[in-house]
Amino acid sequence: MKELIPKDEYGVFADTKDTARVDSLFVAEFFEKEHFHVLRDISRITDTKSGLSKEFTASNFEPSTYKDKTGRKLPCHYMTRDGFTMLVMGYTGAKAMRFKELYIRRFNEMESFIKTLVSARQEFPLLTAKVCHGKVYWNCSTYLTYGKGSCFGKQIPEETLQSLATQVLDLPTFDAEIFAAQIAELEVPAPNQVLFRFADGGQVLTSWQDHSRRESWTEDMRQAARIRAIEQRRCG
Repeated sequence: MKELIPKDEYGVFADTKDTARVDSLFVAEFFEKEHFHVLRDISRITDTKSGLSKEFTASNFEPSTYKDKTGRKLPCHYMTRDGFTMLVMGYTGAKAMRFKELYIRRFNEMESFIKTLVSARQEFPLLTAKVCHGKVYWNCSTYLTYGKGSCFGKQIPEETLQSLATQVLDLPTFDAEIFAAQIAELEVPAPNQVLFRFADGGQVLTSWQDHSRRESWTEDMRQAARIRAIEQRRCG
């Protein structure tokens, strides 16, 4: 299954239909169960004699496969919030309750992030969203459809795109409604350039610069780099 938002440390992700799901492998790990036991429980739930409708099981339990360390292709399931809830309903004990709460909270966070992403698509309908490390980036749809030869575009951080739009529209802060009402089209005529075409026929060409990797480093990352550099000098 393709992922719109990659799996986090709990195995929760968003599929391309804007639905939050969780990988059964991670559920088995966090609830301290063998994966084949989790698959057995899912099999019982999705059995035609379980009492659940085919529509429910088809919507909330997506069968898939993964490769283990030896290269074997093995089964797993991707579950929605409702599927996960149905599965862990029978898991008891204090530790199981803590993990139930954790996953409910994580599903809430992922669904909130998905809503933000859907809203952003409405703000920038000519671009396609990509999520990396929890941040939203935008690509030209022509680039994604026809490749590099058809478009100069590269991914643009959402915060950069909103900043450009705010300047072009002469606003104190970004306003999605004003953007949708006044901007008819976005074009990428050259690398690091965005052409804003207004609904009234006007246009404004803007440019932006990539942030250097060092500018995006956290203090922990900088400290780790210092330690590596010291160790390398010692080894040298």
